[in-house]
Amino acid sequence: MKNILPGIIYFLACTLSTRAQALFGTTSLGGNGGGTVNKFITATNNLTVAHPFESIPHTPGDFIQANDGKLYGVAGGGKNNDGVIFSFDPLSATYAKLHDFDTASGAGPAGRLLQASDGKLYGMTSDGGSHNDGVIFSFDPSSSVYTKLKDFDRVNDGGDPSGGLIQASDGKLYGTTFSGGGGDYGVIFSFDPLSFTYTKLREFNLNDNEGASPWGSLVQASDGKLYGTTYSTSFFWPFGGAGVIFSFDISSSTYTNLKTFAFSDGAFPTGALLQATNGKLYGMTNASGTDFESGQTDDPGYGVLFSFDPSSSTYAIVKNFDSTDGISPHGHLIQASDGKLYGMTSDGGSSSNGVIFSFDPSDSTYTKLKDFDNANGGKPNGSLIQASNGKLYGMTSYGGTGDIIYGNFKGAGIIFSLDSPSFIYTTLKDFGNDEEGNMVSARMVQASNGKLYGMTVAGGSNGVGVIFSLDPSSSTYTKLKDFDVTKGNNPYGSLIQASDGKLYGMTFNGGNRDSGVIFSFDPSSSIYTKLKDFNNTDGGRPYGSLLQAGNGKLFGMTTAGGSNGFGVIFSLDLLAGAYTRLKNFDLSGGGIPYGSLIRATDGKLYGLTSNYGGNAGGGTIFLFDPVTFNYTVLKSFDNTNGGNPVGSLMQADDGNLYGMTGSGGSNFDGVIFSFNPASRIYTKLLDFDSSNGAYPMGNLMQANDGKLYGMTSAGGSNNAGVIFSFDPSTSTYSKLENFDGTNGAKPYLGSGFIEVLESGPLPVTLISFTGKNSGNYNMLSWQAGNEQNLNYYELQRSIDGQNFAEISQIKAAGNNNYSYRDNIGSLVSSLCYYRLKSVDKDGIFKYSIVLEIRKERNGFAGVSPNPFKDNLVINVESFSRDKVIFIITDISGKQLYKENKLLSSGTNVVEINETRRLSKGPYLLTIIASQQKQSIKIIKGN
Repeated sequence: MKNILPGIIYFLACTLSTRAQALFGTTSLGGNGGGTVNKFITATNNLTVAHPFESIPHTPGDFIQANDGKLYGVAGGGKNNDGVIFSFDPLSATYAKLHDFDTASGAGPAGRLLQASDGKLYGMTSDGGSHNDGVIFSFDPSSSVYTKLKDFDRVNDGGDPSGGLIQASDGKLYGTTFSGGGGDYGVIFSFDPLSFTYTKLREFNLNDNEGASPWGSLVQASDGKLYGTTYSTSFFWPFGGAGVIFSFDISSSTYTNLKTFAFSDGAFPTGALLQATNGKLYGMTNASGTDFESGQTDDPGYGVLFSFDPSSSTYAIVKNFDSTDGISPHGHLIQASDGKLYGMTSDGGSSSNGVIFSFDPSDSTYTKLKDFDNANGGKPNGSLIQASNGKLYGMTSYGGTGDIIYGNFKGAGIIFSLDSPSFIYTTLKDFGNDEEGNMVSARMVQASNGKLYGMTVAGGSNGVGVIFSLDPSSSTYTKLKDFDVTKGNNPYGSLIQASDGKLYGMTFNGGNRDSGVIFSFDPSSSIYTKLKDFNNTDGGRPYGSLLQAGNGKLFGMTTAGGSNGFGVIFSLDLLAGAYTRLKNFDLSGGGIPYGSLIRATDGKLYGLTSNYGGNAGGGTIFLFDPVTFNYTVLKSFDNTNGGNPVGSLMQADDGNLYGMTGSGGSNFDGVIFSFNPASRIYTKLLDFDSSNGAYPMGNLMQANDGKLYGMTSAGGSNNAGVIFSFDPSTSTYSKLENFDGTNGAKPYLGSGFIEVLESGPLPVTLISFTGKNSGNYNMLSWQAGNEQNLNYYELQRSIDGQNFAEISQIKAAGNNNYSYRDNIGSLVSSLCYYRLKSVDKDGIFKYSIVLEIRKERNGFAGVSPNPFKDNLVINVESFSRDKVIFIITDISGKQLYKENKLLSSGTNVVEINETRRLSKGPYLLTIIASQQKQSIKIIKGN
């Protein structure tokens, strides 16, 4: 319980006897896919999710336009990080996530969707299912019902499909898999959506040298045959062939190799073919062409745009891609209404992020229309679509305002439109912009107002992280600040509260040199101030947190920069604003520290380096004197006793320093260790062994019960990490909980717990607490009791009775009467819950009982006539302007009629003309408005 402000100590001491011990921690994954804030009760080992973060959908591919006018596609990310199905309405520019994939029912959606003749969307995943080889699925856009139709079995059926499905003239669906079958080089198959019959039609293999590993989708040409390409001919580049163009006759099951790519004329096609109006097939290869250098295995060329005439088997290169006009296309071409072909490349152009282009087959004119520049999207791996409004729509796999890194690329991708013939480019949806924020790396801090404060690495309005608060008593989450590139983004460390009451932290990216910044944030005014731009000379890319030493200065470390490039130790004088580089990390003394400094009881600063230092290069424990600036290596890790620590040290009540290493030890899964700063004796206390946890990346903390608590990023029953305790007095290790995805997963760099001592609601002393509804607002009134030392009341509202949010703060004024008018006209809920939180001048707070106030409801006066013949008249008294849904079902519940109407405030008469739709008999009319629902029995007469 060290380094806590006096107000907090008094708060804990006054309430310790009535409060239960709870630990709050964070994970980077799980929950809704974007990580969690967790609450762990040590007395019962009860783990709950206080707040789940949503994972950003990312790297989208192709669109289709369904018969409802909406665009549908698939992307990565989502609740389970296994991908999502989503829609985008081009009229309203509205994005909606429709389905989260999971391992059991299919993961990693591949290729584009298909809308079949039954109106359903069909597609495939490359992973998941019973054999983890992918699945065939359907999704009904009218009911949002997802159905797994077929589990791929790699050995028998094929597996890992990369393309999409097509529906041929016989009504069946056809597709290919990238691998599987007897030779493990993929298959051609059919699937009957009526009988759910899967048929393997042909296996690709090495013996016939006629193609292997098809990547793209098939196409049915005007001659009735299916045409496609394979990514390889035998082995992959540079050892074997570069793919083929083939046909498959579904009437005779005849496979024909039509063209073998020879590298110089193209190699490795990944998209589908297109049959243009001139009868020729057009496609693209991902590599080779005239830039191919024979025998140069590291120069596969840039790819080509080609034509193939199926009537004469004539192949022709119509465009060699180059770095200026775009290179390495992955998607397929489309032919727009103007007769031109349109496509995208994944690389090249002015910013090496790909281009949009057109190709006129009538005169072979190639035109670059748009250079992607990452900010407006980059690296498209999919294709364009021309919607019914004439515009071209597409998606990029990366880029946008979001700065989170996927592989080697930044941003999560965007949806865009290209207006023809003006070719005006418009960004419509940035996948990196998750307003709330997601992926928490480090632990939170409790400020003097009792709230917990933390940061996310990604998400927010700019896609690069946010500052947030969490009320530990109500689990109310509030976004306080959106990071941006100019003032700093992507924070991986924790905040600290300094003696001036402000919160201080660092970001990994952003600022004038894009090397991160130091900033302050005032929780009382929400004012954010950038204090320092890191640069290569002073240090850059900090992962850890700041520390305020006894002299009032802030101390910290960076992972990069300095004279040796391995990071620095620095100080920042808050009064003078002076930044001083104090130590350059180097090879011998250790470098690249991911954790933070701590101040021990001897006044010295201690820390860990993750790399270099010592004979084994496994990192070090070091001491830094903030007065003399002397740096001393105390221990070099040699992997046997642990290696590569990425967290921080902590000092326990026994005076020893405790920490963890990310690897090394007997099982190479990391260790828990202690270090005595007086005797400088290092002791390995525990070897992680995967079953009890593995690869800890965070920090330990000592709770009120004397035990050390921590988390690992892997291992445990689900290999998603564990929560554990370690008793330093008995050297007893206990695995307390396995992360399973639902409750969080993979606690990341700097993760750890903070202890909050709390209880259930303590009653506020009130003489009365009443409220009533008065139209578009609720009037709350209360009279205070004899509350001593009271500072203010916080009025909180909830629409579900569980998740309360602050709506107002009212300054306390003795035993006065208080009132508050809460405007609720925009709320859809008819029932509101309220409670008062009283906060005294020492930060101690209590809660009142929960008050329920019901909003005036819409009234349904009934229907006439009943029984009715053709016209049904419904009288609706609407409290406000409202959208009302009218549904007629039969007695079994089958929906027969549905209509939406926008009603005005007051009395509305709705007439339904039902002529000859329903047969004679009883039915059920259901009326839904503002989350109200009423059902009335109606009878259709003669």
